[in-house]
Amino acid sequence: MGDFCPFALATFFYAASSTIANVLPSDLFKSESVASVSGMSGTGAGIGTIIAFLLIGHFSDARQTAVGHSFDLIVIVAGFVPFFAMGLVLLLVRNTQATEEGLVRRI
Repeated sequence: MGDFCPFALATFFYAASSTIANVLPSDLFKSESVASVSGMSGTGAGIGTIIAFLLIGHFSDARQTAVGHSFDLIVIVAGFVPFFAMGLVLLLVRNTQATEEGLVRRI
């Protein structure tokens, strides 16, 4: 029961950040640009997944000799990544010069 709360929070933040990330292009960009922006973000997600798998393999192999489980640190970091992603979206998505020029939609 003690592990439920952190796992529930990590799952909540993952679901919230993935929902925001999936609709962000349609919220920010004009309709003729949404497909291109979504495609580029999908490419970035694929490259990020490849890098994450390599890093997870490296860190789990490095921690095999340590006492405990080799995935403890990986699960903890993975739980905080969506939280930081939501924070970055809330911090970085603002009306800018591009908004004034009509390149992106006003928030």
